[in-house]
Amino acid sequence: MKKDILFQLRKLYKKTSYQLFKSMKDNIDNPRVFGQTIGRRFGKFWEDCVKLLFQYAFPRQSYSRVMFTDFVKVYTNNFIVKNKVKSECKDALERLSYEFFKKSGTEKQDLCDIVIANSKGQKLALETKWRVLWNDAKTVRQTVLSGEQLLLLGYKPIILLKRPRSESRESVLSRCEKQGGWSIVDSNEALDFIKKNTGFDLETWISREVDFWSLLKPFHRQFKRYHYLSKDFKF
Repeated sequence: MKKDILFQLRKLYKKTSYQLFKSMKDNIDNPRVFGQTIGRRFGKFWEDCVKLLFQYAFPRQSYSRVMFTDFVKVYTNNFIVKNKVKSECKDALERLSYEFFKKSGTEKQDLCDIVIANSKGQKLALETKWRVLWNDAKTVRQTVLSGEQLLLLGYKPIILLKRPRSESRESVLSRCEKQGGWSIVDSNEALDFIKKNTGFDLETWISREVDFWSLLKPFHRQFKRYHYLSKDFKF
């Protein structure tokens, strides 16, 4: 199994390396997009690595994301029970929910990246982020609401940050914790969490195998001219 994991991780690294190299080559004279490109590529790489490890560690579990439709169905049912809604009204509410999904385009809207049940039987909903630099009201509100909805569905929502928390917007993370019920697990603690739950030492693999800065050696002179250094490409 470990050989399979290593093979798949290397495939992910190779794919990300190609995409990152191409993006930087295409935009080498446009430094304004460097940070966005790094965040997007590294964030996807982090998400894919974490998903891969949990899929191998929990082969008999479903890896389907928890969908917004799941929350609405539970919320509607709770409302029906709490308010002792009559059967004919119940049918109407369920049809209304179905029409809402179709019209609003929320059928495929997910609440997190990964769902597992750990050794203690806890239902965990994991969201992966390389770091959190966004601060637009819509994204923040949606993330907060996702945490609330996951709690109602019986999950413990956890954000796994690859980079140290200090590199993210503290105001956004605090709001996710206080209003959304998210637990924030960052940096080494996130890697320890993954190792504890999957049995794979991702931290050691990253330190041995992942080196995006060396990969981008042809562009080092341009990067330094725009004040981008090796630390900016450290995964």
